[in-house]
Amino acid sequence: MTKTMAFDEAALLDTPAQRAAYLQDILDTGNEELIAHAMGVVLRAEGMSAVAEAADISRANLYKSFDHGRNPGFLTVQKTLRAAGLALRVEPIRPKDPA
Repeated sequence: MTKTMAFDEAALLDTPAQRAAYLQDILDTGNEELIAHAMGVVLRAEGMSAVAEAADISRANLYKSFDHGRNPGFLTVQKTLRAAGLALRVEPIRPKDPA
């Protein structure tokens, strides 16, 4: 029987630029559940303990906030992104071309 190891995307996100690009791609989907999951991945890649300390949020609450199916509040998202060295940006959406 072949054993497999669990896959964790966080292991592939070595730099702030990689984490930002990954999260931006997920944000572009508009899928709230997927976005919360991706935030957790990015925070694990940065180091959950360090992010929790910098954001002044307990590590356990941070894990809970970004657990599958959760919907973290905007202030939690903002604080944790900043603590991870990232920020949200806003840009206009291009109108769809008339068909």
